[in-house]
Amino acid sequence: MRKQLSGKNIYKVTIKNIGGLVMPVTIEWVFTDGTKAIDKLQAQIWRRNEYIVTQTFVKYKKVETVSLDPNFEFPDSDVFNNTFPKLERASEFEKFKNNNRK
Repeated sequence: MRKQLSGKNIYKVTIKNIGGLVMPVTIEWVFTDGTKAIDKLQAQIWRRNEYIVTQTFVKYKKVETVSLDPNFEFPDSDVFNNTFPKLERASEFEKFKNNNRK
């Protein structure tokens, strides 16, 4: 088994179903060389546990970022928690401060 996985990168992705609606999952992988790949998981991944699922992926390249639902195809109440590493966004105070400068 180790010989088969030699030179490959193993990634374990845990997805939480916060809203409770069982939906398919689209994962976009951005690699360090700038290329991208898409994996689509069917809604059946939620059959054992409808709240949380962990899936293992084997990739030949190193991953820079991972995004869930990159094309915004499915309903989502918080799109800012769909990317790893987490995207930086301005706090409410920073937004208020910047609006007062204008």
